[in-house]
Amino acid sequence: MNDLSIDQLRTLVTIAETRSFTQAAQQLFRSQPALSLQSNLTETEGRVHVGVLEEVALGPLVELLTTFKRFCAKVEVELEVATSWQLSQKIKKNKVGLAVANLIYAETETIPLWQETYNWTYNPDYDF
Repeated sequence: MNDLSIDQLRTLVTIAETRSFTQAAQQLFRSQPALSLQSNLTETEGRVHVGVLEEVALGPLVELLTTFKRFCAKVEVELEVATSWQLSQKIKKNKVGLAVANLIYAETETIPLWQETYNWTYNPDYDF
């Protein structure tokens, strides 16, 4: 089983996110036939090692990976949960191929995925 190239991975993730070959092709500025030929998406065998933050692994990543596996059943995804600092070090040392993190400490390339909203949470009965 071969490791996927970043271009193949970007293509597969875009298809999983959009749930559509047509929309993925538009986002990647490729024709749909070129997209299919470039990656042989449903037949691609490979492995990708993904590092994630715990809050991502327990939340939005679940739906994304479920859709991804529906389109790319032959791609083995290995997940590793770590802190942002640990993930950036693993990317730098080629220990993981891709990481979903909110802070980047090493010189790496990044692609924005989504924006999160953070809220102050409190107990109204707490005596300040």
